[in-house]
Amino acid sequence: SCGDLQDVLKLRQVLKDVNEDYDFIFIDNSPARDVLLNMTYVAADYIIIPTESDEGSVDGIRAIFADLQAYHDINWSDAEVLGVIMTKTERTSMHEYAREQISALLTEELHSDAFFVEVRKSIVASEAKTEGVSMQSGKHHSKPAIDYREVAERILDAVLGEDRETAMDVMDAKLMKMMICKYEKTLQFCNVFYLQLLQNII
Repeated sequence: SCGDLQDVLKLRQVLKDVNEDYDFIFIDNSPARDVLLNMTYVAADYIIIPTESDEGSVDGIRAIFADLQAYHDINWSDAEVLGVIMTKTERTSMHEYAREQISALLTEELHSDAFFVEVRKSIVASEAKTEGVSMQSGKHHSKPAIDYREVAERILDAVLGEDRETAMDVMDAKLMKMMICKYEKTLQFCNVFYLQLLQNII
């Protein structure tokens, strides 16, 4: 309906005013399939899916692809899934099973070119979150810090491709800082994943 369209377009309209001021804008959504997630489907160029290795992970990823395809079909979105990040991974049979299931889902069922990266579980991540700091500043040798650096590399490669070196040369790092103040009620950027990721990119 017209009302539904106006709702999902709100975030895109907000971002129009600031798109030229930033090289990267990250939108952090809750796991809920709600109007805010629909707004992100319409506003975003790319979708990154963080997931855990639980029973609902494959179903959740499949649902996001289905929702996004529905918006593609009515020409409301051109966004593509850039990658899937499985967090808090350990060397257990449950995690290995989830790893195999997600990999098969992306390649065999969804035929997606999205990257698939794991971030290993460590108390360091909880400590950094509690302290409100990035793992890259003081614990950059920890396993999750190393994994997040790989995530950043994969994102830059996927988005910038062959133009990455040239693009990074001309980017002004200050323009890549997180937008927090003006639109903090609409765009939530405080998730620890994005703090780690932007620390790497900057």
